[in-house]
Amino acid sequence: PRAHVTLAGGRSGNSAVTTVADGKFSFDVPQGKYTLNAEYRNWHEGFGLAGPAAGFGSAIITGPDQETAHLVFRWFRPGAIFGKVTDDQGAPVENAAVQVISETVAGGRKVTAAAGSVRTDDLGRYRIGPIAGGNYYLVVTGAPWYARQFLLPGVPAAVDSPLNVAYAPTYYPNATDPQNARLVLDAGGEVEVNFTLRPVAGVAVYPLCLGAAPCNGSMSLYSLGVGELEALVSTRYVRDDQPIFGVAPGRYVVRVTGTGGSMRKVIDIGSGGA
Repeated sequence: PRAHVTLAGGRSGNSAVTTVADGKFSFDVPQGKYTLNAEYRNWHEGFGLAGPAAGFGSAIITGPDQETAHLVFRWFRPGAIFGKVTDDQGAPVENAAVQVISETVAGGRKVTAAAGSVRTDDLGRYRIGPIAGGNYYLVVTGAPWYARQFLLPGVPAAVDSPLNVAYAPTYYPNATDPQNARLVLDAGGEVEVNFTLRPVAGVAVYPLCLGAAPCNGSMSLYSLGVGELEALVSTRYVRDDQPIFGVAPGRYVVRVTGTGGSMRKVIDIGSGGA
């Protein structure tokens, strides 16, 4: 009940009605080709989908030989993913980024795409929704609160400082390897997914801007995960070729924008930095 249904196409233009208590709706239209869309609580779906967020729906042909008086608009209720992010001591991790990656099949091939991203509140909580049922991967990135001051530009630092620590990108269910980390969300379901981030020794990244000395601008690091999709780990301001501390070893995409232009490349950061 109370779903907003919109009809488009034909010669009559767009029309809209609201479903009654038993979900029924009707339009009186001339012969033609139409599309139906429905919206309920800010969630939109098209007529003819085979499943949650699956395909592009189908059109409706009206005419003397077409039976369009008993259509069934299948509605796939959206769900939500929620939970809490804590550190290895059980304390909430504030401002951690939780990214959701969807996995679908198109043309017989698996397709991955970013499906949303939120940040945790001061209690480490997050909620992503409404979201269609389906297969997803979750990845969390963040930095320990006690290392943030250490990471500010201009603050004296050393590679061997006890504050030179980082959180490695963590996938559901609390794994650093995204393989076999798929989460299945049923249509209309809500799943609680909690994460525990564990600090690892951080390393330093030394920027060298060839043709533009010194390096001044922003440097962003993205981890490469499922389907080679990029998950933002951090963005730092680079000044006068100063090293960036607090980076977990791993494979990243680095993007730099500064006075000398911009660039993107894939780098591998080992235990000795890069």
